[in-house]
Amino acid sequence: MRLLNLLNRLEQLPQHVVFALCLLVTVLLILVGSLAARLRYVIRRAGLLSRSDDLTGAANSKALRERLEVEINRCSRSGRPLTLAYIDCDRFKQINDTLGHAAGDQVLKSIVIAMQANTRSYDVVARVGGDEFVMLLPETDEKAARAAIDRIQHAVSRDVSAGDQPVSVSIGVFTDLHPTNSPDEMLRAADRLMYAAKRKGTGLAEYEVRSVENAGFEG
Repeated sequence: MRLLNLLNRLEQLPQHVVFALCLLVTVLLILVGSLAARLRYVIRRAGLLSRSDDLTGAANSKALRERLEVEINRCSRSGRPLTLAYIDCDRFKQINDTLGHAAGDQVLKSIVIAMQANTRSYDVVARVGGDEFVMLLPETDEKAARAAIDRIQHAVSRDVSAGDQPVSVSIGVFTDLHPTNSPDEMLRAADRLMYAAKRKGTGLAEYEVRSVENAGFEG
């Protein structure tokens, strides 16, 4: 009834007034639509930023853990292997001390670029600490993991430098052929292997494979 009364009143108004009102309503609808689209963009952007590292744009620890849990469950159901690589930039403190933090930041950005350029679209590259990174490689067995890590180490030494000195990374690589571990267990295993690699020198990788037969490992 109220709508009918409103329409009757509009019919009684001069034509130019009705036209002006229609134009005003159209403009208001356009503005509301534009604001709604902007709000959706801001919400999506905020969600993306909360899952990425501010400096490098890599995934952050939160995003990594969420995806790692998903991949453990998925690979466990499908019986597919899962590899986690823990990566540390060699002599990073020395780079910061001698060349400054801006140079150190650029090294970190360049390492992420090198890793992302040499991994698959569904792999995850995350920054989990100052100069520490993690790569999550779903459906990747030991042979494929070794090939992937060789590509990463070669790309970093070729494309990343601090001043006129090439940069290297030490990597711990944990492959679970039948994933049943928690995210924390896999991260601890890869982290332990990374430190084992660093104890042997720089630019090295240490590997470990977990199968049903050797299901126990040191956490």
